[in-house]
Amino acid sequence: MPKSSTDTLGFVIHDVARMLRWEFDRRAQCVNMTRSQWSVLALLLREDGAQQKELAAMIDVTAITMTGLLDRMERDGWVVRKKDPEDRRAKRVFLTEKVQPVMVEIKAIAKQVRDLLWLACQRPSRINFSNLCCVCAKICVPKRLVLKK
Repeated sequence: MPKSSTDTLGFVIHDVARMLRWEFDRRAQCVNMTRSQWSVLALLLREDGAQQKELAAMIDVTAITMTGLLDRMERDGWVVRKKDPEDRRAKRVFLTEKVQPVMVEIKAIAKQVRDLLWLACQRPSRINFSNLCCVCAKICVPKRLVLKK
């Protein structure tokens, strides 16, 4: 039984996720990229060519915010936008070759942060926790926001 409202599963997951993002941001300062930018790049690594509106929904920003973010990322050579052949109103976003070396760095930083998280956990606990989070994500995320694998 939770001791207080801040001990509930949802609050704890949110708080841990926030602290992990802070730690990642602290370590990723050398990459000279904002959290929103690396979040978009990480999503595009899973689904290169995702629609701009899908990306906005996945990182929880408005369409206009995503447009500005992608304008800067396109200007800096990280992504290119192309018309969606199936929906003339939509644009699809693709990674450029410039991303590969930076993503190697970002993945290494992400691994360091994950390793820090797992220091206090035995392997079976890690597997159970990861599985629980995956099940929760499948239940909680609307199907329309899940990027195709």
